[in-house]
Amino acid sequence: MWKPKKGEAAEIYAKYWAARHGSGASSAAREIAKSHELNGDLEGRTAWNDVADAIERRESMLPR
Repeated sequence: MWKPKKGEAAEIYAKYWAARHGSGASSAAREIAKSHELNGDLEGRTAWNDVADAIERRESMLPR
């Protein structure tokens, strides 16, 4: 069975999250990351910040 690597998982989820949340996707992901941090879940914070970073990378490649 195929198991995505850490970076691949963030990229895959970023694509879904951006489609679902549109222009507010990165901010929404950062809010979730902050919530995980406040609850002491540092791995969750890192994962959601990775998703937000991937969304921002995707957005930076779009034509303006």
